[in-house]
This record gives sequence, structure tokens and C-alpha cells, in this order.
Amino acid sequence: MKAILVDIGGTILTRSKPGPKQRVIDVLRDHLAISRQESQEAADITLTAGSRDAAVKRLTRHFSLSQETANGVEAALREPEGEAQFIPGALDLIAACREKDIKIIYVTNAVSWAPALPVELMEDAAYVSSSSLGISKRDPQFWRTVLEAHGLDAQTCLSVGDSIENDVRPANQVGIAGIHIGEEGWDFAALAGTLTTADPSPAELDGFIAGPVNRITGYSVVECGHLANWVVDRTRSRAVIFTSGARIHGEVVRASDERSALFVTKTVLPESLFGWIKFERDRRMTNLPRHIEEKIAARGRTFKGLVDHEHRHYLSLLIEAASEEILEERLKAIIELLPQLPDKDSSVGSSGDGR
Repeated sequence: MKAILVDIGGTILTRSKPGPKQRVIDVLRDHLAISRQESQEAADITLTAGSRDAAVKRLTRHFSLSQETANGVEAALREPEGEAQFIPGALDLIAACREKDIKIIYVTNAVSWAPALPVELMEDAAYVSSSSLGISKRDPQFWRTVLEAHGLDAQTCLSVGDSIENDVRPANQVGIAGIHIGEEGWDFAALAGTLTTADPSPAELDGFIAGPVNRITGYSVVECGHLANWVVDRTRSRAVIFTSGARIHGEVVRASDERSALFVTKTVLPESLFGWIKFERDRRMTNLPRHIEEKIAARGRTFKGLVDHEHRHYLSLLIEAASEEILEERLKAIIELLPQLPDKDSSVGSSGDGR
């Protein structure tokens, strides 16, 4: 792992009173009874504004605020911030990252006028805020910008935060693994210990996987939304996890909503998994089995001429058919979508040409 992207508010620090975002939302709810969606819009405007004055102007324009409500918003923004307190275990995580020479980047939705972070956090660390970029963390572009600015590849980074909506899902959308810290997620002690004892990454890794393990009908299952791009044009991809000196073979499977993925293995795993992942790349995933190729050729069709993602998608449908009857049904469904077989290419055995 090259870098850890760590949220601040609610993850590393907590304050003795609500922050400016929440104070603004409270004022608007009192005056306008805004909806949940409007609350999120107010949050995004407050967090991405470059100053208090800019926030008031943008909120006034967006919600057509009366002067009284605008004054209430301004007063809320000018309230002094609460006293900062470290969340127990947070400094252990930072120390573990420094021990393993993992770059620390604090990624936050903090307003531009937020108090400076404690000095013990900023040693050898970088800081990126939604106000400095003008983009909320809920927007995947925020995470792309962070990667580009620091010359990082998504598969070498880990996002850690207390919000699934802000710290996990949008990071997953650009290929960054995410860990949810909090009552329903990891605790700092477990994560810090895992980072300290993690195996070195193997050569040519494709990323890593971290998350709680669920047992479903005899399988160990780990959600891995950041790997969804590996199964966009197929239903599954075989992979190996390297963790604690062991190799765990399994598959990354496309989830039902197609925006996420699951790592599935018959191996019984502990309550949580943290390891490097490498996808298996073998000819069986791209070459058409001869008996299926013969069936397609008999219908005057071929896989030659398909673009790569079509080739993989149709291949997955056919080779994963659970019975001959299902195979025939799937062939019937896709046969008209395949290129016609040229007369000179009527012999079978031609699709195993190293695709």
C-alpha cells in the first residue's frame, strides 16, 4: 500500500459542538423545513464555499432565503468551533502508517476556515479538503483529483472514514478500497494491527481487499465495491488473495446492482479480511471451448470480429451455463448478435488464436 486517505471529522477527531455544516442545516430546517435532499445540497454548498461570506451568498441564492434566514445562517457560520478531541485509537492508526512508510493524506469535507489540525497529525502528511477543490467528497471526481495531485494509482490506496456515503462508496467508484470505521465497521485497533503485520505486496498486484467477512451458504463473502470494474463485462473473475502468509483462491463476482462486487471463496475466513489481490489471467477465460465453437460455427457464426468486452461477456454467458439445455437457450439468445462466419473460415478451431 502506498497511501491511506483518512477522513478527519468523526474519524480522527470529534468536536465538542456541531460543525458549521450541521449548524447551517439546523437553521434552514427551523426556518424552511427543508427536505433530506435539500439538507445535502446545503451541506455541499457550505463545505465547498471558499469563505463564510461566499457560503452565505450561495445558500441565499440557492434557497431564495429571506434576510432574516440569511442572517441566521451567517450567525451560525460565525460561531466559534468546538474543542477538538482525538477519537480513541486514531493516533495508533497514524503511527502504524508511519511505521510501514505509508503516505498519509487527510481528506476532509471541512470548511476552508476550519481550525488548524493538531501538529501531531500533520507530521509527514498531506491535507486535501472539499473547500480547496470545490468538490464534495461524495463526488468521485474528488477522489480522482486527489490521486492525480499526488501521483497515486487507485489500487495502491486505502480510504478510511466513518461515512459510507462520503468515504467508502465514492472512493470505490474510482477503484480505491474503502474501510468503514465506526460502530458497524472496523475499529482502529484492528486496522492498526492489520497494517503493522500485513504481508509485503506481491509483484504486479491488482490491488487489495479489506472488509468484514460474511458466511453465506457455506461460502465466505467480502464486499469489494472498488473491484466492480473487473466484472463489468463478465459475471466473475478468478482471483487470489495474499494474506498472513497464505493464499486464498476465490472469485470476484458481479453484485446484483452491478455497481459493486463480492469476493467469494469456499475457504473459511476470520471475521475480517485484509490482503493483496491478484486476478488470474489464463487462456480459459478468453478462449472459446471447442464444443461451443462447433455449435456456433454450425449456425454460420463466429466470435471473430467481436470487440473485447463483447467477447468476454458472451463467453462468460456460455461457459457458465449449468446444463446443455441452458447452453442452447443462451446460444439462441445471442447467435444473431455474433458476426457471420466467412466461407473461407468455415473450419473450427480458429478462435483459439491467442485472444
